[in-house]
Amino acid sequence: MIDPDSGYYEAPSSAKVVILARGQVLLCHNPRGEWELPGGRPSPQDRTLVDVVLREVREETGVSLTEPPTIVDAELFWPIPDKQITLVCFGCRIDNAAETTPSHEHDDVRFFSLDSLPRALPDTYRRFIDAARRLV
Repeated sequence: MIDPDSGYYEAPSSAKVVILARGQVLLCHNPRGEWELPGGRPSPQDRTLVDVVLREVREETGVSLTEPPTIVDAELFWPIPDKQITLVCFGCRIDNAAETTPSHEHDDVRFFSLDSLPRALPDTYRRFIDAARRLV
């Protein structure tokens, strides 16, 4: 959307993270029936996008990351028609697939083998996973 005052195109932002653990990746199942990477929009208390990712991962999955993730990719994304957001993706590795607890935003959270990702995983997230595998 074009901001009438500034003339700039504005799109909401979301920070996601690829969490890799011994050949697996952590995904969340959303109400649209899709699997997605954990993460979300900034809140007023967040100072950086890393803050967003650390908070959202803890809230959505119950997993606490001990090391800050590394940025791996970014792009414009349409989660639903007529709604564009700027996605910034981070990546990190953890030693073991941690125990997960889904939040009210998801009905399932689990680790998937990188060799058998679910069908209902948007292509954008697949690209982010590939980027994280190469970069972290």
